[in-house]
Amino acid sequence: MRMSLDAKNKLSFVDGSLPRPDIADNLFKIWSRCNSMVKAWLLNVVNKEIYDSILYYEDAVEMWNDLYLRFRVSNLPWKYQLKQSIMTSKQENLDLSTYYTKKKTLWEQLANTRTTTVKRCNCDHVKELVEEAKTSRIIQFLMGLNESFANIRGQILNMKPRPGLTEIYNMLDQDESQRSVGHSLKSIANPSAFQIQSSNLAEQPHTLLAQTGYPKPKCSHCHKMGHIADKCYKLHGYPPGSGPSK
Repeated sequence: MRMSLDAKNKLSFVDGSLPRPDIADNLFKIWSRCNSMVKAWLLNVVNKEIYDSILYYEDAVEMWNDLYLRFRVSNLPWKYQLKQSIMTSKQENLDLSTYYTKKKTLWEQLANTRTTTVKRCNCDHVKELVEEAKTSRIIQFLMGLNESFANIRGQILNMKPRPGLTEIYNMLDQDESQRSVGHSLKSIANPSAFQIQSSNLAEQPHTLLAQTGYPKPKCSHCHKMGHIADKCYKLHGYPPGSGPSK
């Protein structure tokens, strides 16, 4: 809801930064029209059970504060659940992309539970804290990977300087793709197929390969190419009207 109000430049009507002007003020009518519009948006997104309880507020900020005080929850149990999920989540039967997305979503949800806004600071101490937080995320991500990534994981841990989380994901994705290609090639080159081929050749001991690479039989009786002993004319006789000269 805050995102929607901010996109319409109306967030100031609910956070109190744009208070109600005096009726005699020239901007009062403009403010009143925008205030009513924000109130209508709020009323349209609440349940019917809540609608009547906030209908008669004059200002949108009053509606907002009522809803906030009524439905706000403590961040501590939510933080506990998120941190527990982050530490216990494993890849298991998930593909790498799904696991990475799940982990990243949990990190963003945990970051969104902060209750105070810290002013931007570029001092060395803050930079160290940021690097420590990034390193912690990388360790959590690598810990949950399946053992099939054990080799590449070891290489990543020994890298200096340490790569970023996105770079690590790309390295893991590339490693997974290479292993998938290797597995596919092994499946195509099935050893059983070679065994069957070798068995067929063993049953035809007199079969040789011609220069073209295709099998060509050789007779064990006359030692000529193109036929086998079962069909050798010199052994079984020539057909009528033919002979050795023909």
